[in-house]
Amino acid sequence: MLHDLTVRVAEALAGAADGSDVGQHIGRELIRHSMTDPRMLTASLNILRSRLLRDLRIDGPGPVSVLATILENMVVGFVGALTDHVRDAAEANARDERAAWREYQQLAQDRARHDLHHDPTTGLPNRALLQSYLDTVLAAKPTSRIAVCRIVLDRPGVGAHMPAISDHDLRIAATRLRAIATEHDYFVAHLGDEQFVLVNENTAGPDDGIKAAEIALRTLAQPPAEHRWPQYRVCIGIAEQAINAATAASLLRAARTAAHWARTDRDDSCWALFDASRFDRLAHRQHLVDKLRATATDCIDVLYEPILRVHDSAIVGTSASPVWHHPDGTTIAGHTILSLADEAGIRPAIDMMVLRMAYTQAARWYDTGALRFVTVDLSSAQMRNPGLVPSVAALLDTPGLPPAAVHLTIDDEALRAPDDGCSTTLEQLHRLGVVLAANIVGTGHATLTDTPVQTVNLDPTLIRCLTQDAGHYRSATTRTAWLIDMLHDLDFTITAPGVTTLAQYETLHDLGCDQARGSYLARPVPATGIDRLLHR
Repeated sequence: MLHDLTVRVAEALAGAADGSDVGQHIGRELIRHSMTDPRMLTASLNILRSRLLRDLRIDGPGPVSVLATILENMVVGFVGALTDHVRDAAEANARDERAAWREYQQLAQDRARHDLHHDPTTGLPNRALLQSYLDTVLAAKPTSRIAVCRIVLDRPGVGAHMPAISDHDLRIAATRLRAIATEHDYFVAHLGDEQFVLVNENTAGPDDGIKAAEIALRTLAQPPAEHRWPQYRVCIGIAEQAINAATAASLLRAARTAAHWARTDRDDSCWALFDASRFDRLAHRQHLVDKLRATATDCIDVLYEPILRVHDSAIVGTSASPVWHHPDGTTIAGHTILSLADEAGIRPAIDMMVLRMAYTQAARWYDTGALRFVTVDLSSAQMRNPGLVPSVAALLDTPGLPPAAVHLTIDDEALRAPDDGCSTTLEQLHRLGVVLAANIVGTGHATLTDTPVQTVNLDPTLIRCLTQDAGHYRSATTRTAWLIDMLHDLDFTITAPGVTTLAQYETLHDLGCDQARGSYLARPVPATGIDRLLHR
């Protein structure tokens, strides 16, 4: 390159080329070949000025003038080319920086988008991405079927003696579920906490949803070799249905409901399939619970079931129970209203309401000598109510029945393992003079020793077996006879509830049972019905 440039200068000095053009060309060529240091240019100019003409053996004023022009234009070309080079380099750097920034922004956006739609602990798609996925599938396959499995890792005793499921355990579960999804072409997501979702978007019926749930159950139950698998159960709710009748929200809601059924129906790892009819029944029941909670004080009345003395069939008392007149005109009584009241959290209030109304009504019958007592059931929750004893004491202070004519039947749950509070309540009620009765004796685990209980109600399942054509009649009769004899030896008065046939009543008479009640003898009726029975 330098040789060629020297030849061009020599040609210009000889008059064969324009000196100004040659000088600018040489300056630009230096820049083009990355000779951009101005100090290099200065040194080159000094060498050319002092030695070029002498080395070429050129004399005279003309060549000197031409060389000066060449060198001057060489500077001009160098500076111009250097300016362009610096500008181009700056623009290239700017382009590179902009490209690098755009790449960084794209990576940041991709990462943010990934973090927005994936769980940070397990790396699985989260609820938002699951929702988007379901919306896409439902829109793309309107004639297909789909199954959504909601998986809940349920640790027994959380908050008491067992720690919550750790992030490490969640990651193990996520890895296993991801493997299932890859192998079977499912979609898996982590909803947060201990809940996951598996989606099979190509089902032919509920069996395919059940298959996915059972695969997940087997896989999650296997302990890894390097880690002690925690003791928890896996509960899976399955929602499987036609896509044209589903939405993402309805599928997830149905799967959540089925998962709740799986957790409450059994104590081990299991699955439950969403059943619309069961859901409707539960929804109707919840409606009743809410309505009862709102209207209990205005719509509760009392029914009275006669209690007969077995040896002469005389009516000696009544068992009072609540009846609810629903605003739609229906009537709900018996165990149904009691279970609804338990769910509504108002059972103690209803117990006291029934006790007050029954106390007032029974006082009228007692004054005429028609009845000796009235009995009212108390729930185990009521036995733990600190206001129970003061309320009963205040009721007994009003004119009406003597304390011994008030029989309070204690739920067997409160007698299985009575705590200090329950035992204290029993003693205080006994000191008030009321008669305490134990419910469902004979098949349960009620503890009667060291309690002030005086009367017992036999378990109705014993009474149902006291029929000639019932299986195990002989053994049931023998067992009931032994139980009655033992209770009599302990000075208990025995009542047999749930008598539905003459044969049962006659057997109880032969076995020496003291009292009985049931649909064969008389059904629960309002107070006016008892009046008619007493005056027949």
